[in-house]
Amino acid sequence: MIERCESCPTVEVEYYRAVTRAGQLLDRVLEHDFDTKHYRIDPGEVPADVRVGLKVLEQERTKWEKETREKMEQRQEEQRRIQEMQRRGR
Repeated sequence: MIERCESCPTVEVEYYRAVTRAGQLLDRVLEHDFDTKHYRIDPGEVPADVRVGLKVLEQERTKWEKETREKMEQRQEEQRRIQEMQRRGR
């Protein structure tokens, strides 16, 4: 187990995941997400609330990946422009 200081935001997240219904659902969704990637899970074995959570998790991951990719492309474009301006200035 990792020891964290009281001011670490992770401590607060872990607390809410342990004591709130939403946090507990998130834990179940993440467990099922792991299981579906590593084990064979029949559709009937996934409770409806967890199924919806898995769908939302997939949507959020896709959104995050797209945003991350777009930010990286923007940085690369900025670098290209800077290099072009530097090249012209020589």
